[in-house]
Amino acid sequence: IIQDTSTQQAALRTAKVDWHTGVAWEEMETLRKTNPEAKSSRILQAAHLNIVWMRTDRRELPFGDIRVRRALNVAIDKKAIKDSYYGGNAELFTTPVAPYPELMHLFTPLEKLPESVQELYQYNPEKAKQLLAEAGYPRGFKAEMLCSTAQVDRVAIVKDYWARIGVDLTIDAKEYTVYNSIINARTHKQMVYAYLASVAPFWFLSWLPTTFQNWSMINDQRINQTYDVIMANLILNQPKADQALKEIIPYILEQAWYVELPAPYTYTVWHPWVKGYNGEWTVGYSQPYNFPTYVWLDRDLREKMIGKR
Repeated sequence: IIQDTSTQQAALRTAKVDWHTGVAWEEMETLRKTNPEAKSSRILQAAHLNIVWMRTDRRELPFGDIRVRRALNVAIDKKAIKDSYYGGNAELFTTPVAPYPELMHLFTPLEKLPESVQELYQYNPEKAKQLLAEAGYPRGFKAEMLCSTAQVDRVAIVKDYWARIGVDLTIDAKEYTVYNSIINARTHKQMVYAYLASVAPFWFLSWLPTTFQNWSMINDQRINQTYDVIMANLILNQPKADQALKEIIPYILEQAWYVELPAPYTYTVWHPWVKGYNGEWTVGYSQPYNFPTYVWLDRDLREKMIGKR
């Protein structure tokens, strides 16, 4: 186990490890120069961790008001984050269905969705201030967000944007095991920086009141009814299940139950002596990380390239 990111990357460059995933675009540019023989594949992290969830079940919190939720969305320049923080190596819109080849028949591009959805991805701080004033927060409010220590840099970007509209965010950063126990129990106080299960859209993991991934504490009758329709037709009448899912997506997005930040592309990198491998990091929804079963090392090639078997 190598916890430090820079040490992980150094281990890959020096062949102390044979394979590594989650390599950021900046490091990939370096690897292309230092290890031109290395193989790689680019992966969109659409089931990504860059989601801000806010509790809508506590009346004392402002997030039950859709105007507040929409204000928090348009107060962030998401395109600027994509272009600067990720150097363009990210996608602006990947939820609630990931734009993966297996799911493209369910995915609707942002430009084909209603204007009420599109505007959530457009930077408009003046509109954000107007919405907050209409909701009774003309001077903003104080808020708190739980995150892991590894996520602080990204949450700090959110904090800076929100400060410009009067929202004073306190970042509650926890060590990962503590953070994970809190989100699994859904005991966060207000907001949490977590993931969205967009690679398994039929299961409604982020929308049902009974699922722990529902960190905005959503309990919506229309959502619940649509889920029942999907479950009644999944596999038995797949076109009907697909249609029910596609029809509910604009509604989910319009409610602004979460703030989606850009989903980055990362890289999986492996050395040439890793055989039987093509860049996969999972071989199915219920079979994560089983690919090493099919991988083998060409130790003769390894010795020839680096002098070690």
